[in-house]
Amino acid sequence: GGLLGFDMLDGAIDLNAAVKANGQSIAQMVSTLQGSLKLSSPEAVVQKIDLLPALSQPQKGWNLQESAKTENLSFEFDTTLAEGVAVLNSGRMSFNGVSVKPRGEIDILRQAVLIQLAPSGKNTDAKMSMTGQWLEPEFSAADILKSKTALTPPAN
Repeated sequence: GGLLGFDMLDGAIDLNAAVKANGQSIAQMVSTLQGSLKLSSPEAVVQKIDLLPALSQPQKGWNLQESAKTENLSFEFDTTLAEGVAVLNSGRMSFNGVSVKPRGEIDILRQAVLIQLAPSGKNTDAKMSMTGQWLEPEFSAADILKSKTALTPPAN
């Protein structure tokens, strides 16, 4: 639930894990995690976060708002775990006409992220990075956005 931030995610999540760990404490076990992990959801809603601003302009934190949400979210993440760090080998995240391919690492014990986010479709060279603590990440331009509309969903 709240530890990983999944308390704000509504919808079914499929989890396929093959992991092993050693240790006397949770911290020791997390720091020795090895294996693979696949997460996916065909349709979910993230409460209190509108992902579009975070992925289209630099900002610090998730900018949580009670009335905000990201609807029509689908995702697939395929990771390899080594020494408590999840490496995103492949993945995609789509919502409201926007599709993003994340690549990078998630340090589970330290709850930190270093992820490059690349939109697919038009203007695909626009990239953002997400770094820092996963509950308060910093979103910044990895490259200069060619178009301010690179991540704007198409009009209905």
